[in-house]
Amino acid sequence: MRLTDVFINSSISGIVHLCVDLQKSYIGENEKSIERLITKTVAPQLMESGIPTYWIYYEVLTPSAFSIGGYKAKPQSSREDLSTAIGRRKGYLYLPKFETSAMSSEEVQNALNKNHKKILIISGLTYGVCIADTIIDAIKQGFKVILMVDATDYDDCFDVLETQLKKLGAMFSKSSEVLEAVNEAFPIEARLPALSL
Repeated sequence: MRLTDVFINSSISGIVHLCVDLQKSYIGENEKSIERLITKTVAPQLMESGIPTYWIYYEVLTPSAFSIGGYKAKPQSSREDLSTAIGRRKGYLYLPKFETSAMSSEEVQNALNKNHKKILIISGLTYGVCIADTIIDAIKQGFKVILMVDATDYDDCFDVLETQLKKLGAMFSKSSEVLEAVNEAFPIEARLPALSL
């Protein structure tokens, strides 16, 4: 199925962008370009299209650092640790998670259910742990999932994981292709009445 068809078969109000763990503690030099892409291009353009971003942050309830899948989590990982590049915008929702999967968070579940979201466009960190766990749990819960590979720390070394996630039904695409498909499925003329509200 083409990406545009996925969006056409839905209403724009049923789509959300989940950005997982874009926290200062996890953003090293290699992740700076991902941070810029998400905060300066992806989230603002999706927002213009009427698709909100839910910023999911890892809320750590332990007083000391710990490791998840080889990644070091600092004890101050929390909403205050979110990338300062995110800023505050109407339509952004900031939600905690307490495990690797964003889908294990009651706050995330409540927001998705309350707002009748069915399609999740996913970006953020780290692909091999939190992103993959979120994708798996979301698909198990009946969501259609699209991963923006250039808006995460995706790497070709994860070929086996990608194959498994695709077998489950996840779609992999570049952010530019996602943005193009959204604009094709929901042209600006069709969104004008919603934008004026």
